[in-house]
Amino acid sequence: MPKSLPVGFADFAASRGAPGTTLVDKSSFVGRVLRSTGAALVICRPRRFGKTMNITMLRDFLRMAMPGRPAVPDALFADMAVQADPLAMSERAQHPVVYLSLMGVKAMNWRDSRAAIGRQVRAAWLQAGGVVDGLPPILATEMAAVIDRAADEATLASALGVMVTALHTQTGRRVWLLIDEYDAPIQTAWQYGYYPEAVAFFQTFFGDAAKDNSSVARTVMTGVMRVAKEGILSDLNNLQVDTVLGSNFATDFGFIEAELDDLAADDRALRDGMRQWYNGYTIGGHAIYNP
Repeated sequence: MPKSLPVGFADFAASRGAPGTTLVDKSSFVGRVLRSTGAALVICRPRRFGKTMNITMLRDFLRMAMPGRPAVPDALFADMAVQADPLAMSERAQHPVVYLSLMGVKAMNWRDSRAAIGRQVRAAWLQAGGVVDGLPPILATEMAAVIDRAADEATLASALGVMVTALHTQTGRRVWLLIDEYDAPIQTAWQYGYYPEAVAFFQTFFGDAAKDNSSVARTVMTGVMRVAKEGILSDLNNLQVDTVLGSNFATDFGFIEAELDDLAADDRALRDGMRQWYNGYTIGGHAIYNP
């Protein structure tokens, strides 16, 4: 009988906890990220390819206990491939993590887009589990301004940099910065005619956080495409970009043949149907399916 998939879930923890469903084990991705050489890693894949699933898995694996939230229970990763990776397990729950999703920042004008970015920044701070109390006065004031709903554009542009500095100061440990769908608001800006404003903003937004910032351990971004023309990523030091033309993360996104066979179990008609409808990518020498 075919296995039941957690349809409609993009978040790793939500998918892992969905009753009566099967999650394809992509946890080896964690070790591959840790072994990658770039201080900043940008992974580009088509839509609906499991990018959010993997980056939220990385978030949950690395995130340490914080004043505002506990660490993710070890049970979430029970019986997964990452358990056999000593390097990965040595990093389990050892870092403060900032996870920022820009997936929903798709406004028709720059004012509304900026407001949406502000909401996501505030959500990222709450999810990171940091608290303003106890920070040095100047940093506490800067952080309070960042999470203020009335924050101006200049304050918002510095938000990620301030946030990672605050978490580093609070914990004494360098921060992993994870940004999901980094290119979504930029593509939308091009579509609706406010591209110059968006580009100018994100050059500072990403650059202040990740360039020469001693508070950042690593930066990992996911997106559909590399935004190269305007130099949005050019300020990131030691940048590694992985696309469908690369091979470093070839089997981490989408399903390989063996995973497809396992999901279909003994239902040959289903397996053949999935091959017919969802085949179409060859990445790193592997046939990749994107159901």
